[in-house]
Amino acid sequence: MKEYAPYFNHQMARFGSLTIQQMLTLGQTRFRRSTLYYHIKNLKREHYVVRISHQQEAKIGYSATSKLYEMVYGREHHRHTGPRSKELDHSIQVANVMLERAQD
Repeated sequence: MKEYAPYFNHQMARFGSLTIQQMLTLGQTRFRRSTLYYHIKNLKREHYVVRISHQQEAKIGYSATSKLYEMVYGREHHRHTGPRSKELDHSIQVANVMLERAQD
């Protein structure tokens, strides 16, 4: 995963929020589920991502924090809001559409 970390971090910042399944799809067999969880754990520990659950549905996603945006895009990039649970559903749907289109 170490060699794919910059790619993965960029995808997290690009999409905003992703589910584990979406992350595995982005990985395209480059890493296993256990390796992904290990990487997510490290990102959470360093406050680059936060785990967010949907308020009314059984959806869990991981959202990029401003710290991850700064690492990926530089100090000049400013995100107007932090990760919010009400944006999770929209982010997941957008990521699904993008991933489906990329596989066509």
